[in-house]
Formats: sequence, C-alpha cells, structure tokens
Amino acid sequence: MRAEDLLEACLTDLGRHLRRLEDDYRLAEGERLEKRLRAIVGLAERIGMRHVARVGADAHYCHMAGDEPALAATLSRLMRLLTASLDEIGLTRPLS
Repeated sequence: MRAEDLLEACLTDLGRHLRRLEDDYRLAEGERLEKRLRAIVGLAERIGMRHVARVGADAHYCHMAGDEPALAATLSRLMRLLTASLDEIGLTRPLS
C-alpha cells in the first residue's frame, strides 16, 4: 500500500470514528466506545497525529476508570481536536 493511500484510509477512518463517537457516548455503548477510542489511538499513532493519540488515550483511561465527568470533558476535547485536524486538511466528516 502506498503511503498516500494509507494516509487517506486512516484519515477517512478517523472521520468515521469522529461521527460515531458522540453517539456511542450518549447511548452508553461502553464496549463500542472502548473499541472506538482504541481504534482512534491506533490510527492517530500510525500516521503521526501524536496529540490526537494522546487525548484519545486519556479518554480511554477515563472510560476504563469510570470517571464520567472526566470522560465527558476529554471526549469533548478529542472531538474538537479531531474536527480541527480534519478541517485543516479538508477532510472534516468525510461521507464514506
């Protein structure tokens, strides 16, 4: 796989996870939220988005610790950061 294709696939996946992240939290889909957060961290690490990966890991930690106020705040931060990052490269909320 070419680097450009890998990058595009990862960014598309990050956009897809971003769209579904809030729903998983709001609907109390704990297992799905955990998997989504781990996926976000892995994708972000894979393409060098260290800040996104770190905030995603923080959100995962809050979720696993059962700290709801911290999770809500950290998820909000993660969603803002992901949105800003995808906006910067013109891929906010891709359709795929």
